[in-house]
Amino acid sequence: MSPLITAGEFLRSLAGWLQLIAGYVTTIALVIIIVLLLIRFLVERFNLNPFGRLIYYARRPTDRWFYEIKGSQFYQPIKRALGFEPVWVLLLLAFVLLFFLVRNLVNDVTLLLSCLGITLERFGAGDALAGVWASIGTVLLGLIFFLMALMTILVINSWFGLFDRAAYWAGQRIYPILRSFDSSGRLGPFVFLIMFFLLSLLAQAVVSAFF
Repeated sequence: MSPLITAGEFLRSLAGWLQLIAGYVTTIALVIIIVLLLIRFLVERFNLNPFGRLIYYARRPTDRWFYEIKGSQFYQPIKRALGFEPVWVLLLLAFVLLFFLVRNLVNDVTLLLSCLGITLERFGAGDALAGVWASIGTVLLGLIFFLMALMTILVINSWFGLFDRAAYWAGQRIYPILRSFDSSGRLGPFVFLIMFFLLSLLAQAVVSAFF
């Protein structure tokens, strides 16, 4: 068997294992986050002693979450619109969004690995034309997923204040593209969402056309 075919099969198998492991890890992380939020809610609801060892360590990681959510650009407008304290709702929505984005990011990486594996298998089978065709598709997917990854970093940074340096670097590359569609910047969030959605559709089209 050709070494290229062996390498391609390994990459496809690796992609499957990564997707499976990442699915378990992200689900467990989401459950832990919800439990921590529930503990904090119960502490505040029933005025429990916040200085107990268990409660202290359960509350500690949530402090920054509340700080970042209340400092986000969405907090005050949503609070005024709803007329009540929305921080708990926003936190739950933020973590569901984070779960969705991370799972999508993992799926993109594993799909790219699978496509690279298919490309190697086609070259290993001696079909150079099909291999070149798959190579073009892999490069296009890589570019699309790169842009989507940058956008994902920006979303995570805007909600949680994480990855400041990476978000700054990503913003230097994404915001000029957004401004080319909306020079005023007033429709920035909508253009951002539309661009992300269109990139997702484009990725599906590339997979259908090249693989």
